[in-house]
Amino acid sequence: MLYSSIDLWLRTLHPYGLHVSESKILSDPDDREDKALAELGVLADELKKIDPPAFDGYIGFIWAEFLDRWLW
Repeated sequence: MLYSSIDLWLRTLHPYGLHVSESKILSDPDDREDKALAELGVLADELKKIDPPAFDGYIGFIWAEFLDRWLW
């Protein structure tokens, strides 16, 4: 079994922050909910490559949980 770690989580911070800060859709998702959800899916795929265990069914890790709740 693979485990996530602080190191892996820290490696996700830059790609996450860069993506969100440069996204026109995520900065104002109200009128484009479907596009925002699709973009979050792309972002989640990118983060899964960096920290796969965080998305492997464990609810307590921040990225999977945060991305699922972004718009709610």
